[in-house]
Amino acid sequence: MLNDPKMSQQRIELAKFNSFVYVIDDIFDVYGTIEEINPLHSSYKNDLLVYKTWELCAMMDLREYMRSTYKVLYNTINSIGYNIYKIYGRNPTQNLRNTVLFTMLLKLNRT
Repeated sequence: MLNDPKMSQQRIELAKFNSFVYVIDDIFDVYGTIEEINPLHSSYKNDLLVYKTWELCAMMDLREYMRSTYKVLYNTINSIGYNIYKIYGRNPTQNLRNTVLFTMLLKLNRT
């Protein structure tokens, strides 16, 4: 898929994004309690709403251990989107955000 040497920047951006998916999953595995992982629990639903609205100021509604992760993820996804936009004229930022939200929802369904 991205074997062409000219696609090295795309491989770097993809690796950044994939790494965050694993980091978020691990954070939920290590720090998340049953109540937080339960989709009916209101504080976890608030986390999903923060990710869905994708506003940096909304991170104050997150639990402490998720704030720094959210901020770095927010900045990285915007950076990846901007870099792809510069090269191809298409901004995939919303698709990346949707992928993060989808991954979190999958995590809910498997616990």
